[in-house]
Amino acid sequence: MRCPSICNPSSLLFKLAPGWLISAVKERYALFLDLANRLPAHPGDPLLQQSLWQYELRDIFKQKQAKSAPPVTPQPSAESSLVAAHKQMDQLTKFMGEPEGVLQEEQFDKFRSLIEKASAYGLYVVVVDMPLPSWHRQKSPFFTPYEIKLRAILENYLRPGVVDFVSLTDAIPDDEFRDSVHPSAEAANHWASKLVERLQALQVRRVGNLQKARPIE
Repeated sequence: MRCPSICNPSSLLFKLAPGWLISAVKERYALFLDLANRLPAHPGDPLLQQSLWQYELRDIFKQKQAKSAPPVTPQPSAESSLVAAHKQMDQLTKFMGEPEGVLQEEQFDKFRSLIEKASAYGLYVVVVDMPLPSWHRQKSPFFTPYEIKLRAILENYLRPGVVDFVSLTDAIPDDEFRDSVHPSAEAANHWASKLVERLQALQVRRVGNLQKARPIE
């Protein structure tokens, strides 16, 4: 009842089983379908869900210690946060699984394809390069090769009012990052306002260019 693969046309069992068996199973399955959500996956589930089985003796001592000790909220220092961020940068570098500084072409091919597809539909395209903390830009072995490839690609596509580019790479101070890439919760609105500000400037320029290009009647 919890795994009706025999009723799934894409399953191997469905394809190999004789038709009369499939029909019989479907009829029987239909009778119990309404009950399926009310039945436990295992008869012992209702018992195991009782709080008695979830009781952890060590929690008693944790609760007592929490009541006896005054609440302390440790505040991470700026230095410790930076060390943690650098460690994360090292992990990201290893996660790439490539020789340092080597970027595969596939992601850039997808990028080109996306711009071309959007432009083919007559869409106004804005490519936004999101911000990174200064130490990420300096420490990552992939950042400089990325910038070189990005600029080389955009040279073939940039046309004001058709395909524009907005760089926020160095527009955000380091203390507004919660890690090597993402904003802190307090800084999210500032990031959004920065992006809106740049997009509005593009829109003003675009409207001005359209008005200049309009023939005088």
